[in-house]
Amino acid sequence: MSLPATPSPRPVAASPEPGSPVVSLARALAIGAVAGLLVGWFAGRVYGFEATPARLLDHMLKGTLYGLALSATEHVLGSWLRAIVPLRSGRAVAIHVAAQVTAALAAFSAVTLILVRVAGIELPFAVLAFIALLAVSITAVSNSVHSLAALHQRIQESERSAAEAELRALRAQINPHFLFNSLNSIASLIRTRPPEAEAVTENLADLFRYSLRASTLPTVSLADEVESVEIYLAIEQARFRERLAISIVVPEELLRAQVPSLVLQPLVENAVKHGVQQTLDCCRVELRAERDGEHVRVEVSDTGPGFASTDLETALDGGTGLRNVRGRLRHAFGETAALRILPRGVEIRFPLQPAGDKAGTGGASAAPFGITKGPRAPGR
Repeated sequence: MSLPATPSPRPVAASPEPGSPVVSLARALAIGAVAGLLVGWFAGRVYGFEATPARLLDHMLKGTLYGLALSATEHVLGSWLRAIVPLRSGRAVAIHVAAQVTAALAAFSAVTLILVRVAGIELPFAVLAFIALLAVSITAVSNSVHSLAALHQRIQESERSAAEAELRALRAQINPHFLFNSLNSIASLIRTRPPEAEAVTENLADLFRYSLRASTLPTVSLADEVESVEIYLAIEQARFRERLAISIVVPEELLRAQVPSLVLQPLVENAVKHGVQQTLDCCRVELRAERDGEHVRVEVSDTGPGFASTDLETALDGGTGLRNVRGRLRHAFGETAALRILPRGVEIRFPLQPAGDKAGTGGASAAPFGITKGPRAPGR
């Protein structure tokens, strides 16, 4: 079994961020132009001005000047405030909004002074009051939206970090009982069946090697997952001998389907624990995969006593293995994947995603598994 090296991230073309100067300038021009039109309409309604194209253009230019001044003030002050007062609480948001509104009034006064004293433009008091109200309102709303966007982004980053940490923890889980039992099997076989002890040791090394490599990949091919299950069952068969029979049925067309890494072994471990260990007779563990429209359905079952209940939440409360599987499926496919408890097994269902050129897959190592296969023979 061979897995590709962890892919390097592809370079992505840089694009302006929502809070970048370029976006802020474009937003200021648009808001200023719209505000100028509103002021022109307001002045025409109050003073009976005719809304000629030249008059509207004049108001648009004045509005753009106000918009640029307010945007520059908001950008500079906002960057400074975010550096010393991070947006991590409601109090911080209130400080930002109050400071930005005050700065907006100052910028409004400065631009008005320039227009009246330097350019000699006369602006009626009602128009000035309307501009001031509009400027403060736009600034307050803009800053509030920016604050909410920043908080939303921080929450998303926190949730993403928590999800990634949880996924790493799920992937890193190793059943200590399985390792202990495997070492016991090797110890008991060393004197009586040295070739078989060597095969179990090699299989155990292969399984851990696969676990380490696959844990760094978001998805692998179904072929790789099935091969890891074969190795696991070969190790368990050295322990249970004739009490464990194995059947694996996987259509060749599904071998390259992508599945979350290390998602099948917990299901097979569950079958061994609740099936083989609970009976002294021969117990058959079966892994069967089939296509279901645009999804893949994988069922792992056994001929043991079965579950006491097919209620999913009850089964999830019984251990970490099934919760582990559901967590990986949700992280990879969201609500399009499902886990279902059967009377004598577990079924998972997930979207069919062939490997293709998708980064981080193990599809290249797909092997042509047969219709029904047994475990790896000793010495393989």
